Amino acid sequence: MVLQVERGSPADAAGILAVRRGLAGLAPGDVIVRLGDVRVRGEPTLQAALEALSPGDVEVELVRDVGLATERTMTVTVQLAAPTGQ
Repeated sequence: MVLQVERGSPADAAGILAVRRGLAGLAPGDVIVRLGDVRVRGEPTLQAALEALSPGDVEVELVRDVGLATERTMTVTVQLAAPTGQ
C-alpha cells in the first residue's frame, strides 16, 4: 500500500494516492500490483523493479480503494526520472 506520495513527484503527477484522512477516518492508499512487466508482490519486488527500470514512461497497475465498495483496478503512466546523482 502506498503510504506517502511526495508533492510534485512523478507518482503525484500520475495521480497515485497515498493513505489519507477522510470524513470517515483513514482512506486506504493505492496498492501497486504491477510495475511495467513485473508483478509486484511486496516492497522488495517493487524496489527491485524500480531499480531495473530506465528513466521514461512506465505503466503502473494499481488497486484503488481496497476493501471498499468503490474498489477498482486501474493503470496509470508514471514518467520515471533518473535517480538523483546520476
